[in-house]
Amino acid sequence: MNVVEEMQSPKDVDATMRAQRDRFLAFSFAASDVLIEIDSEGIITYCVGRSAAIFGHPEPAMIGKKVRSLVDPTDVLIIDETLRRITAAGRSDGVLLRIPKADGTTVVIRLSGLTMPGSGGAHLTVSRARGNEISNLDKIDRDAFTEIAKRRAKESGEYGEDYRMTLVSLDEAALNKRMDADQASTMVDGLRSQMRAWSVGGNSVGKLADGTYGVIHDSSVTTESLKARITETSVTLDPTGEGIKVSTGDIGLDGGDLSDEDMEKALTYAISKFIADPNKPVTMENLTSGYEDMMVQALAQVTDFRQMIANNRFHFFYQPIVHLEDWKVHHYEALGRVLTDGKYKAPFEAVTFAEEFGIVPELDVSVCENAVRILTQGIKGNKDAHIAVNVSGISMSKRSFIEKLIRLLTKNRAICNQLLIEVTESAEITDLELCNAALQQFRGLNCKVCIDDFGAGAATFQYLRALDVDYVKIDGIYVRDAAKGTRHGEPFIRAIGTMCRDLGIKTIAEYVEDVKTVELLRNSFIDYGQGYYFGKPMKETTMTNLPKKPEYKVSTKRAGEKSSWG
Repeated sequence: MNVVEEMQSPKDVDATMRAQRDRFLAFSFAASDVLIEIDSEGIITYCVGRSAAIFGHPEPAMIGKKVRSLVDPTDVLIIDETLRRITAAGRSDGVLLRIPKADGTTVVIRLSGLTMPGSGGAHLTVSRARGNEISNLDKIDRDAFTEIAKRRAKESGEYGEDYRMTLVSLDEAALNKRMDADQASTMVDGLRSQMRAWSVGGNSVGKLADGTYGVIHDSSVTTESLKARITETSVTLDPTGEGIKVSTGDIGLDGGDLSDEDMEKALTYAISKFIADPNKPVTMENLTSGYEDMMVQALAQVTDFRQMIANNRFHFFYQPIVHLEDWKVHHYEALGRVLTDGKYKAPFEAVTFAEEFGIVPELDVSVCENAVRILTQGIKGNKDAHIAVNVSGISMSKRSFIEKLIRLLTKNRAICNQLLIEVTESAEITDLELCNAALQQFRGLNCKVCIDDFGAGAATFQYLRALDVDYVKIDGIYVRDAAKGTRHGEPFIRAIGTMCRDLGIKTIAEYVEDVKTVELLRNSFIDYGQGYYFGKPMKETTMTNLPKKPEYKVSTKRAGEKSSWG
């Protein structure tokens, strides 16, 4: 009993509760279509509003029905969990449910609930939702969930809400080994519905990776209680009663004074850390501490990368790019490899981490410095060789990186005519105007520039329109599609080849693995090829054993074409 109730007589308490109920009714109807009261068994004891339009039953016919009997069978679990949450936490907001009607149509509703003092039941409000809202919940991927988490973090700071994020890993691999695909999918869908019932607004759940999910909830729900409920429900849903292994991580969503960008970095860091090893506990009291942890690791990554170069553990391997007309090596792509345990490996983890957490400009500067040093000293095997190095689109949106690279190139202008800078499109370029201005400065210093991974990103043709470049390198997936004879493959390659020819831009196709692909590219107006058909990446830039030039069925040589940088 609260302090007010202690000071009031039983009659006054009843009057207070009636007043609270009246206020709740008035407030609820302002934004809802139906108000329902249920007892402790989930049976409807009172109903007012547009129940016939929503549920297909007039108000009197609703009395005595169980709420769970009104929802679609696939949503029974979520209504049960919602009622459980209302009982345990006192309220639930905006859970989406499907209501089947006798005429075969389905109505999507948004259900909220609140327990009242002294009542064993609850008051539920129902409002009609848009039909696509439930289907959209299944589309919440890692990026969309990160945006939701940022929004909830802002709400947490602005309105004093104590939101937390629980990361959930389900051992779906083990589940798939002992169940057929349909059974496993049904069970996982049920567990996701359960997570929705406990999330803020009923829509703060996302799939972060295969078997990994994020749930944003208020402080009335703990990570431990959520894990226990998921585990318990998995046993209930599993025909064998075995259930599924559940691992969790706990992140506080208080972002403090972090900017949107830094908040996103902290969230990305926490999620990536959990996905990498769900069995290793990930606990962050708030996003600020998570950001600080991330920055410590980021600094260590940059230091390690620089030490790899200084200690001669980072090496370039050179893969030839061949002119498809004169059949000569035009230049080499310098591919970074790290010497680890006596073997050379691509630094995928370091680059991925760097791009995700915004430190890739530091790595790109180190790579460019290494390339300039090698060109200045003379590449082993062919001191006059031309090489291409990759620079992330993220770096090309950073003024500080651009200024460092321009200073480096200006200081070493003598070798600039041997250097091609490939801007990778797989990472978004956020400032196209700044990027293009930088590319023109590189070209003014006698470097050539290229859009790499063309076709990999959503803004492919926007980039081509905004950036003045010398070369376009087509993403390998399209070359492979064309080689396999898919419906879209060859027309896509030919469209790029024709367009770039008309724009005066040279084209490079990667993943060239056989003579059939060479001929396809040649007939699609592609200028250069790169792939294992011509040669694997190697330590030196000496290429003397190209395969025999094929006899082309169609000649598409361009008048006045040169095979040099120019």
